[in-house]
Amino acid sequence: MKIKILIAAISIAAVALTGCAAGDTQGAGKTMQPLYSVPGDADMPPMDDDHDPVNNDFDPMDGMDTMEAGEYEVYSMEGAHIVFNLPTAVDSPEVAAIEDYRQAAKIGTLTYVIADVDNREGTDSVNMYGISVFDKDGNEYEFKTVDMALYDWSPEWTADDQYFYADGTEMSEQEYWRIDEMAWGLEENLTDYVKASGRGEMILVYEGDDLPDEFTRVAVLPNGAFEETEAFPTDM
Repeated sequence: MKIKILIAAISIAAVALTGCAAGDTQGAGKTMQPLYSVPGDADMPPMDDDHDPVNNDFDPMDGMDTMEAGEYEVYSMEGAHIVFNLPTAVDSPEVAAIEDYRQAAKIGTLTYVIADVDNREGTDSVNMYGISVFDKDGNEYEFKTVDMALYDWSPEWTADDQYFYADGTEMSEQEYWRIDEMAWGLEENLTDYVKASGRGEMILVYEGDDLPDEFTRVAVLPNGAFEETEAFPTDM
C-alpha cells in the first residue's frame, strides 16, 4: 500500500516538472516586459550637461523684452538721479546753438539726449561720460558729451597755413576763426559736470539719425568710462 502511494506521488511530481519545462520552451526567445513603460533613447529628448532638455530651435533673442523710445532714468552708485528723453527732439531750444555750429562746421546729422542730473543726494560729481544704446541685433549707438564731440569736430590749421573742415574739405581762414569762435561760445554755456549736492542739465550727442525706436539695453556712464549703470523707462 505504501509503495503505491509513493509511486503516485512521484508520478504527480513528474507531471508538474514536465508542465514547467513546456512553459519554459514556449517562452524561449521572449523578453519579459516591465510592469511600467520605460522610454528608450529614441523617446528621450537630448540633454545638456545639467540634464536639462536641449531645445535645438532655441533662439537667445526669443522673448527678450525691448524698451521703447521715451523717458528713461538711472541712479548712479554715488546717489545721483538722472532722467533723460531718448532721444531729445532736435528742435529743442537747448540744442539750437549746437545745430548752428553743426551746420557751419559741416558735421553730419546728430541725435541728442539732454540729461537732467539731480545730484543733490550724490556723494561725487557726475560727468555723464557717455550713454550706450543697443538694439535687438546687437548694434551699439554711442552718445558722448558735446565737449568731447567738439574736440573731434574742430577744423584743422596746418603748419603751412591751410585750413580744413573736420570732413577734410578746405576752408578759408576767416571761416576757420568764425567756427572756432562758435565752439568757444558753446563750451562756455555747456555743463561739464554736476557737483555733489548740485543739479544741472548735460547734453550728449550721437553722430547719426538711425537710432532705432526700440532698445534691448541702455547703459549710462555717469562717472567715467568704467562705471556702467543700467537705465530703464520711467513708466516701467
